[in-house]
Amino acid sequence: MRSLALLLISTVAYADQAQPPAGAPAPVMTRPAPHVVATPPRMPPPPPPPAPPPPPSEIAALASKVAGSYTCKGVTFVGNGASTPMTGKVGIKLALGGAWIVVTFAETAGVTFDDYRTFDPVAKQWHRFVLASTTGYTTYTSLGDTGGTWTWEGTATAPSGTMQVRDHETPGDRQLNAWGEALLGGNWQKLYEVTCKR
Repeated sequence: MRSLALLLISTVAYADQAQPPAGAPAPVMTRPAPHVVATPPRMPPPPPPPAPPPPPSEIAALASKVAGSYTCKGVTFVGNGASTPMTGKVGIKLALGGAWIVVTFAETAGVTFDDYRTFDPVAKQWHRFVLASTTGYTTYTSLGDTGGTWTWEGTATAPSGTMQVRDHETPGDRQLNAWGEALLGGNWQKLYEVTCKR
C-alpha cells in the first residue's frame, strides 16, 4: 500500500511540473523555415554567329569585264548541216550579294534562258546552271579562261532526254562569241554559233 501511495504521489507531482504555471503565456509554436530553391547564376548570351566569308574575288573580277546588255545574232544547227537564224538579247549582271553572275537570254523566237555562274575557291573551278523556259536545264563546270576562251562541260536535261554538251565562249572588249556542241551518236556535233555585241 505504501508503494502504491508513493507511485500516486510521484505521478501527480510529475503532472504538476509538466503544466505551465498559472498566468504564464502559452508557448509559441514555430514553423520550420520554408525550403528555398537557389536561383542559378544567369548565363551570358551566346556570341553571335560569325559573318559568312565574302564571295570569291574572281566573281566580281569577271563581272566587271562582261556585265552589260548585248544584242546577239547567230545560227542554230538542226543536225543535217542546215541552220536557221537566231537573234536575241543578253543581259549580264552581278547578283545575290556578289556571289553569282546572272546571264539572261531572250531569243526572238520566244525561248528564254536564265544562266547562273559562280566560282568554287576550294575546287578552283566555275559552276554554271542554265534554266530554260522549255523546262530543260543544263549543269556545267569550267576551269576558267584558257588562252582567252572558256570551255564549259556539262549535262543537258530536256523532256526528250539527257546528253553531254560543251559550250565555248570567247569574251572580248565589247562583244562575246560563243558556240556549243553536243555528243550525239558518239560524235560531237555543233548546236549553235552566236556573236553578241554591246
